[in-house]
Amino acid sequence: MHVLATIAIVLATVVPPGEKVTIDVVTVNGTGCPRGSAVVAVSPDNTAFTLNLEEMVAAAGKLARPGDARRSCTFNLRMRATGGYELGIERAVYRGWGQIERGAVGTARPQHYFQGSPGLPGMPRRFPGPFSDDWEITDDTPREPSCDTPRNLVVTIELGMSAGTSDPKTTSYLGMGSSDGSLPTVYRLLWKRCP
Repeated sequence: MHVLATIAIVLATVVPPGEKVTIDVVTVNGTGCPRGSAVVAVSPDNTAFTLNLEEMVAAAGKLARPGDARRSCTFNLRMRATGGYELGIERAVYRGWGQIERGAVGTARPQHYFQGSPGLPGMPRRFPGPFSDDWEITDDTPREPSCDTPRNLVVTIELGMSAGTSDPKTTSYLGMGSSDGSLPTVYRLLWKRCP
């Protein structure tokens, strides 16, 4: 929670109401999110929530198994606030890590949208090797709250890993999140008071 609190402080520009926020995972599907591997948490000051996918890793090369080259995950999230407020998303910062050999290429394509709204294209990012570092992709396009019909948030994340021309004795990896929670995806919340 220390990392979550730190992120929330950095992101906070407007103090939201002190109403209780809950984020419920309605459904989760995909090859990158085994049951229980995704952790959702709301910041103490209600400015953001985080999603950590500690087991979402794409791999290619010597130690990779068939099917490891592509990982995907789709979440249906119910966001609720009390006191007559509805929630939207102001900004999303997707985070992960890579250990990619020379000649190999990783790709990440995250996106999020509200049910019933046209989904914006994912924001693909290529990571050519050699690459050994953390990464992040920021989406600053707001998804506005709706007072008419509460809508669930849909999050889809795709990771790909291609061995390309890398040494066949090596293995390359591209992952989301981290086992210690230090690389969560962060969604900054928009608040709207509904009549």
